[in-house]
Amino acid sequence: MVRNMKIRARKFDPTSPSLGFTIFNYVFLTVLSIIFILPFLLMAAASLTPEDEIAMDGFKLWPKNFTTFAYEYLFTSSDRFIDAFNVTLLLTIVGTLNTLFWTSMGAYVLSKKYLPYRNKLTMFVFITMLFNGGLIPFYLVVKSLGMINTFFALFVPGTIAVWNMIIIRNYFMTIPESLEESAKLDGASDVMIYFRIILPLSKPIIATMIVYLAVGYWNEWYSALIFITNNQRLVTLQLLLRQILSNTTVIMSARGGRKLVETGALPPSESMKMAAVMVATVPILVVYPFLQKYFTKGILVGSIKG
Repeated sequence: MVRNMKIRARKFDPTSPSLGFTIFNYVFLTVLSIIFILPFLLMAAASLTPEDEIAMDGFKLWPKNFTTFAYEYLFTSSDRFIDAFNVTLLLTIVGTLNTLFWTSMGAYVLSKKYLPYRNKLTMFVFITMLFNGGLIPFYLVVKSLGMINTFFALFVPGTIAVWNMIIIRNYFMTIPESLEESAKLDGASDVMIYFRIILPLSKPIIATMIVYLAVGYWNEWYSALIFITNNQRLVTLQLLLRQILSNTTVIMSARGGRKLVETGALPPSESMKMAAVMVATVPILVVYPFLQKYFTKGILVGSIKG
């Protein structure tokens, strides 16, 4: 009898969820996933639906006829979309590397206990996240630096990401100081320690920040709206998408307009909008599966230690 009680006690785990809760959890998350995925599938189907079919039947998950005319029109009617895509891609790469480098360097400095007035400096940096000078002083500073209508205006003002710096700083503080002390005894400098020891041990938080920063720069449109006024070749993809959603003719060039007049065709208004959204959304979604495994560890460890 005692042996049977030990077997039942060993099988019972008070922390494990009940079967009913597990079933409910799976069903609830499945339904929630379908709700989130359906709009994306509807958008993808609409981008492959002929314009006349959308006008007659509306949006459907499975069109009667499939066509890639909206995508062809988007990339061939004008060079604006291709230019905007290239600018956004370059901005995402350059902006992410620039912000990550300087932000992580600042976080490394603030994570050192021997830094004089470390807590006061951290508080000073944190205050800049809560208060700023406003839009007009911000614009005047960028203008005084001669960056209006230049590519630098899109990423230089966001070189330091304060919240990300604090998260990275907290993560750096979890790395044992004995590793740095051993490296210094071997003659390593602070720069060598940072690149050879700190960064390799910080892959989770670095990967997490790469995704956050890349998403932010890929979705950048506000800086382009403010600082890019006379150079249409520097318009970002999201700003162009905003213009397309409000007026589809903004993508047309003189060459594309003449071609449509000659053929008697109308621009694919609704399907082109959906195609533009798809092109602007899918590339950044491709990055997530490769870095997803770092998210939980990077954010949790970076958020716990203060």
